[in-house]
Amino acid sequence: MPTFSGKRPSAIAYRLAHPRCIDSLVRNIMSLAQMFDPTDTGCYVVVWRGIEEDDSIMWSPAVGVAVGKVAPEKMAKYARLAQEKAERLAANPEHIASFQTRDETDPANPKYPGAVRMDLDHIIISCSGFDWKFDEMVGIEIGLFLRLISVERVRDLMALSSNEHAERRYAKHN
Repeated sequence: MPTFSGKRPSAIAYRLAHPRCIDSLVRNIMSLAQMFDPTDTGCYVVVWRGIEEDDSIMWSPAVGVAVGKVAPEKMAKYARLAQEKAERLAANPEHIASFQTRDETDPANPKYPGAVRMDLDHIIISCSGFDWKFDEMVGIEIGLFLRLISVERVRDLMALSSNEHAERRYAKHN
């Protein structure tokens, strides 16, 4: 079940909180991910919301939900990684994806891609549980469905990360 923080989650957060909404969108990507790795059976998705205060944006998690079958021993790890990706992206306002600050050289503290900044409503969508390219596609898929991300932003993301799976899936948006 999704969890909320803050006093008034946005209408988007309410819509995403409906388990069937995120579940059906992520399952579209999960079926693609399973073609490459049949053990990819679930993930953890977080949505961060930014609220303008004075001259800055205060970011906080709005929704967090497990989708599919996530092994209990992996749940905390996926949730932690999804949160870390979103937090890292929020800390870099000029970036549109956590891909831009990835760093897998430190095995004790890796920084994986998989979070995407929407270009509407100060929203970041992050996922962990699949290969990073599919994690990234979860954010794009949800953003397109909710009309939070523009076609131009999707193009920018595909060019930035050279995500061939996203390029194939979203070629119709070019």
